[in-house]
This record gives sequence, structure tokens and C-alpha cells, in this order.
Amino acid sequence: MVGNEQNLGPPYDSNTARENGKKGVVKTNAIRRKKKLMADVCRTFLALKPALSKDERKKLEAQGVNLKQFDMQAAAIYTQIAKAMKGDLQALVFLRDTSGEKPVDKTQSDMTVSIPQIIDDIGGFGGGESG
Repeated sequence: MVGNEQNLGPPYDSNTARENGKKGVVKTNAIRRKKKLMADVCRTFLALKPALSKDERKKLEAQGVNLKQFDMQAAAIYTQIAKAMKGDLQALVFLRDTSGEKPVDKTQSDMTVSIPQIIDDIGGFGGGESG
């Protein structure tokens, strides 16, 4: 026997399977709603205008920053730029990736495979001649 019978639970009938499926759907939907709420809260806070001192305003204006468009998201990116300029590699990677220049992580291949050709090459399903 493949499994240990003591570790196996009772077999599920279709009603139990249906009930468990519904529980899974309810849980999944709750998690999706929570993630959506978190994303909405983040977007709301990133759209807020940061409280800037007169000196900070002058410094940003001197660098050509449009303060009417300067929100928390822009402030966060500005902070990452300042860190990257001081040699922070993680800040530099964040900026590179955020700007859309992230290198492709997976290898791409132009190779096409023909299953019938492979089967012919290995001598069919039997693996060659028997004898």
C-alpha cells in the first residue's frame, strides 16, 4: 500500500468538497478585499502633499521641481535618488527597476520542439528495438 492508513482522513463526499470549496472562495475573496484596501490606502497616502519647510521648498525649486506636482510619491523617489547618489546600491536598483529598466530574469529561447520528431529520433515509444 502506498500510504499509511493511519494518516489518511476519511474520503470526502461531493457535499463536503463543495462546502470546503465555498470556504476557500470566501477566504480568497476576503484576502483580495484586504489587499485592495491596502493598495487604495497606499495610493491615497502617496498622493498627499508633503509638509515642506521654506528651505526644502527653495532647494526643490532650485533643482527645477514643480511643487504643484510634488506629492509623497515624488518625495519618496526624490529620497531614493539622494540615497543612490551617496552610493546606496539598493536605492539604485529600486530606481532602475521602477523606471522600467529591470533586466529580464528568465532566459528566452527561440528553440522550437517537435514532439513527433523527438519520438522518431529516440525510436518511438518503445525506446528502440526489442530483441
